[in-house]
Amino acid sequence: MIGNIADPAAVQDAIRVGVGKTVTLTVGGKVDRFHGDPVQISGRVRTIHDGVFTTSTRFNGGTTRRGATAVIDCGGVEVILTSRAVLVFEPNHFRSLGIDPSQRKILICKSEMQHRPGMADTARTFIDVDTPGLATQMLSRLPYTKIRRPVFPLDDI
Repeated sequence: MIGNIADPAAVQDAIRVGVGKTVTLTVGGKVDRFHGDPVQISGRVRTIHDGVFTTSTRFNGGTTRRGATAVIDCGGVEVILTSRAVLVFEPNHFRSLGIDPSQRKILICKSEMQHRPGMADTARTFIDVDTPGLATQMLSRLPYTKIRRPVFPLDDI
């Protein structure tokens, strides 16, 4: 279960194809190249949703609007596609789409640290992964162009 990839064009393509139909989409990597290249996925459109749900936690409590949302079942790996970039930090993100997160062996939550308190009752183990992008903890990965070098922590000083 991958929650979620923000890609409004891919969501609209899934909506055009319709629930129950098979679709091949190119997802992600369209905003910039910091986050990697687009990836092609194929699967059955399982769910189309307006993207609005009420959170079940006090952290960022209230209503979340992730925009039009599609769930694509890619042969056992479900991919949540959203029209807006939102953090995945609590169970209702999944439940609102008819997915019980406690019934999944692996949940990929694109979030920094917010998922820990929100998913604490659902997850047995958290594995943090530092992926490419602007939120990386490896500052040397970022293309600084207007900074005097050397500077800590980018350089060995």
